[in-house]
This record gives sequence, structure tokens and C-alpha cells, in this order.
Amino acid sequence: YAKKTFQEKEWAYENLHEVFWMILHQRPQMRGVIVEACKAESQEYAVYWRRISTRNFSIADVPRDIPLVTGDPLDPSIVVGGPFLNFSPEMHKLIFVNTESLLSKMSAKIEKRAERPEGVTVGLDAEWSAYENRPGARILQISLNDVSYIVDIDCLPRGILRPFIEMLFSHPKILKLGFQFQMDLIELRRAESLKGCVSLNDPMNLSCILKLIVAVS
Repeated sequence: YAKKTFQEKEWAYENLHEVFWMILHQRPQMRGVIVEACKAESQEYAVYWRRISTRNFSIADVPRDIPLVTGDPLDPSIVVGGPFLNFSPEMHKLIFVNTESLLSKMSAKIEKRAERPEGVTVGLDAEWSAYENRPGARILQISLNDVSYIVDIDCLPRGILRPFIEMLFSHPKILKLGFQFQMDLIELRRAESLKGCVSLNDPMNLSCILKLIVAVS
């Protein structure tokens, strides 16, 4: 990971920072390995990892001299292929869903569009940490053609989130697209607030983008 950041320049510093933080948090005995990985590139960064305590600081406490890249991902001036994701011109909003009110509004919009004769298509992608012992998906991204929702699974109570997930994955007129989504389904089923969710075991109208591309190529 250090090589990808320092030498190959494929990773941004924040990517490396997150990996190192998770390793140090779960495997504190590996502190020396992290420090050695940083020494060749930056003595100051090596000192940071020698001294930092994951108990007393947040993962967001990045050293001030580490160049982090920030910006509005919907900014039309962003260069394609740059450090941010690139969205189509039709994408107007990114909404973080972490309250009952926001979840209700999102659900209503999706269900209303599903009432159309042609139904509605949504893109799905679940995210989880490979560096934490706690299992299960933490984030579910749901994208329509003009708005993308980032659902915080951890923040939403089971009684609120589960009915929405049951509806989403069982609705016959909501075409769900994912990329090799079977692992995502496994991690969603492992999430504490979604355990026992029936529709995640046998989702309706779910297709893999990769299989569709192969089928038409």
C-alpha cells in the first residue's frame, strides 16, 4: 500500500492513512512495520505513526502536511480521470441518508418512479470495511439517473431501514443493477440491522452489469 502511494502514485494519502489506521487499531503490534514503510518517503509521516494513539485520536486526524484532495464530485469543471469520481451531466444531487425523514423521502421517490409503466432502474453498491472485525455492510449506495443516495446503514434503526430494504429488493418494477453483487448481498445480510431480511436472500429483478455487458458483446 505504501508503494502504491509513494512510488506508483496510484493511491492518495487518505487511502493509505485509512489502511494504516485500521491496521494499527486492530493490530497494534504492527506499528513498527507501518513506521518502516513510511521512513523512506517521509520521516515526519513515520514519526506520526510512531506516536499516534488510535484510542485518543480520530481516524480523521490526518497530519496537516499530508496533502488531502477534496472537492465537489458534481463540479462540472472536474477533469475526467482526475482524483474524483465522474458523474454524468444528468446527476444533480448526492444525498446522505442518515435519518428517518431522509429515508422516507428517498423511499417515496423510488416507489413513485416504480409506478411508471416502464418501472425504474437503480444502481446499487454496498460498502464495508475489510480492516474491521465487525461484519456487515456499512453503506448502501442507491443511484437513480439524476440523484444518488448514500445510505448509512449504521445510523438507521432496524425498524426503519429493514422495511425499506424489503421493499427495494422485492419490488418487481424496480430493476436493480449491481456489479458482481453477490458479495454485496452477503455483507448486507450480515449487517446487524438487516439480519433476517427475507428479500436479501432471494432478490427480485436484480441483474449484474458485467453479465449484461458480456451478453451483448
